[in-house]
Amino acid sequence: MNPLSGRSNPPRRGPRPLALPVILLALLSIAAAAMAALGPEPAEEAAAGSTPVATGAVWGLERFLAYAADHSPELHGQDAEMKAAHQRFRQAWCQRRPALALEGGYDWNRYPQRLTAARFNGEAGTFDDDLYRADLVVKVPLDTNRRLGYEIEASRWRERSAAGTADRIRQELILGIATTFYRVLGQKALIGALESSRQAMQGHLDRVRLLLEGQKAARVDLLRSEVRLAEIERQLVRERGELEVLRQALAARCGWDHTRPFPDVGGEFALVPFEAAVDDGVAKALANRPDYRAMLAAVQSQERTVQATRASGQPALSLHGSIGRRWAPSPIGGAGQGETRVDVGQIRLQATVPFLGETDRIRAKIAEEQARTEVLRHRLASLEQAIRLDVTSAHARALAARQQVEVAVKAVAHAEESLRIEQEKYAQGRGTIVDVLDAQAAHLTAQTGRVQALVDLHSALAFWKAALGEDTR
Repeated sequence: MNPLSGRSNPPRRGPRPLALPVILLALLSIAAAAMAALGPEPAEEAAAGSTPVATGAVWGLERFLAYAADHSPELHGQDAEMKAAHQRFRQAWCQRRPALALEGGYDWNRYPQRLTAARFNGEAGTFDDDLYRADLVVKVPLDTNRRLGYEIEASRWRERSAAGTADRIRQELILGIATTFYRVLGQKALIGALESSRQAMQGHLDRVRLLLEGQKAARVDLLRSEVRLAEIERQLVRERGELEVLRQALAARCGWDHTRPFPDVGGEFALVPFEAAVDDGVAKALANRPDYRAMLAAVQSQERTVQATRASGQPALSLHGSIGRRWAPSPIGGAGQGETRVDVGQIRLQATVPFLGETDRIRAKIAEEQARTEVLRHRLASLEQAIRLDVTSAHARALAARQQVEVAVKAVAHAEESLRIEQEKYAQGRGTIVDVLDAQAAHLTAQTGRVQALVDLHSALAFWKAALGEDTR
């Protein structure tokens, strides 16, 4: 009989040896399912091996682009950013999985405290001022009003946005390498034209000397020819210096290791036709441009963030479970003597409802996220206008460059014929040295114009493909 309640004490039940192992097995099963859902850890990527470069090697555009893909710091930085975005998505995804943790602690009390709560009135207890505890805890989110789902979708869209940004940066790097490559090719062709002009001028100078010995030419003709040859030599020195600058720029864009020899640039210019409509180009650019897709994904992500913030103001339901042990090293009172250990376990269904100040904070957060969404939508509209401008500008530039090439090719043919005629007239004594030098200068100018027109054409085509979001190689 319990003297306080007037009722008989319920019979003390002995421990149920199967209860705790069953609960422990269930908790471990939940934890194993959660770990399996996370998937295996990503394998660490192997470091890119160095490609040996033989002295005097000649590389085309494709080899330079392949080298940049393995060694460019800018591309490696974007790859790291994409990995970070993927891990942020995994973090959001893991919030839906049960959380398993081990908890332990020690309490010192001014006055001895009960080791475990009483199960019925008048139950004898164990008291101690030093209490230890260890628990295996599981938390399972049951109903969060789609908040976690919206957060996962927002993270997925952010990952897509990061991928689009990385693709656009990769395209811009390829564009920069391609245009620099074409400029190096053009510079080499220009130097070749100057060297051919120097050889032709040297041959002309030898003929003038022969005519001077036969008293068929004046000494001033020889001096004028030597001045012209010196001018060509000066241009050669300047253009060779410019070629070295362009080679260094190409090496920097590729992320070249300057302790290794830089290969020579090889390739030829081809007359590439260009026929495209502006309207079709704009539609293709809006469908293919990675930066436009990245901005669209950013808008979608922000919209999901607004929905997740709004859902955080609704009640959330979760399930908590724990199994563990409590013990007292030197108990006071109770049925046992010496150290006492007790196994415990519980399951709790918990509901969380935001109230008062928390709801005001959530409303302010919703307004902030909505404002950010509006900012991204305006940026998307601005980017669309910029893409239209890129396409129309690249189209006009490509058309003009193609026409310039056609004109430059005809100019070179006319200049060659004019130079041949003036040289024949001078050899026959019917022309002047001034006419020959003018024809030679016009021929060199025509060759320079053709080289520049070809460089402009290939660069313009690369910009056109980049404006459409296509591979510019």
